[in-house]
Amino acid sequence: MSERTSEHPVDSRNWTEIQVQRATRNSLVWNGISLGCLLFLVWLTGDYLYYFFRGPVRVTDEQLLTILDRNRDREPIEYVEMPDRTLIETNWQEVSTSDGRPYSTVPFFLLPVGDQTMILVLADSRDDGKQLLGPLSGARDLDLRVIAKVIQKHPEYADRIQPVVLSNVAAFNVAGYVLMVIMLPWGAYCLRNVIRAVMARVNPASHSIERQLSRLGDAAALAAKINEEMTRPSVRRFGKSILTDSWILRPTVFGAQCVQLVDVVWAYHLQRTSESFVVLCLRNGKVVAVFLKAAQCDELVAAIAERAPAALTGYDPDRMKLWQKNRQEFLRRFEAGER
Repeated sequence: MSERTSEHPVDSRNWTEIQVQRATRNSLVWNGISLGCLLFLVWLTGDYLYYFFRGPVRVTDEQLLTILDRNRDREPIEYVEMPDRTLIETNWQEVSTSDGRPYSTVPFFLLPVGDQTMILVLADSRDDGKQLLGPLSGARDLDLRVIAKVIQKHPEYADRIQPVVLSNVAAFNVAGYVLMVIMLPWGAYCLRNVIRAVMARVNPASHSIERQLSRLGDAAALAAKINEEMTRPSVRRFGKSILTDSWILRPTVFGAQCVQLVDVVWAYHLQRTSESFVVLCLRNGKVVAVFLKAAQCDELVAAIAERAPAALTGYDPDRMKLWQKNRQEFLRRFEAGER
């Protein structure tokens, strides 16, 4: 007997119930964490999302000054629309480069707000003052340097220019649509999984493990058979996989693989780079992979050959070609006893 396998009774409690409880617990934990991360992301982007869904607000000079005083600590400060405004040129530009070459140039302008206040505006031209639309944000380091240069040239502006920028060139809504594409499916998927896990806790028959057994017959009877075989001394473990007299069972993070040996038509060991696994080809045309260490793979295939003598074992390139190209013919030959 290899040191990597063992032959002994495992937990004799109801195996399927234990797996349902474990899988639903994992689902609640992982999807709960995912929903928590999603809510944290919503909290981080809360101001932006509020403006995204609400849309821009049209403001007068007095309203804008009130907003600047009230929302100074928010980022962005506000999403505004300001028609029919006159922009003052600063002769400064924001130049974006790639590999040292400029690919975008956006001029800075000054926008008078009331009689005593000005803010910076990023716009393509003075004509954009006819319809300003964009986010109000606190000034960046670049913006502050521009303000300093403007004040140096025009000292009379020293107490008038606020460290605030209105970007008329920002694609403000793009990030919102990207967030919606990410967060809505993500949230719906996690919420669905949480609901399913809670339902499975209340009604284990609704879990995928029980549904898997129901496709093979009477789920309750099959579960009872599994539990009874778990108490026999012939049960063997191969890593996380369990081999009983008539089943191969492998718990997964959110469920379990339950394969009847009578359904196995071909089992072989496959090695790919650093991965070793046993491939189980089933009567229904499906394939199940059981990942193990290389030595355990050979032992599991030998054990399957012993407990399911009708199954084909060992890799064969001709069988593989037939299985991949014409599974119905493969299964027909198997049922006919052709080897």
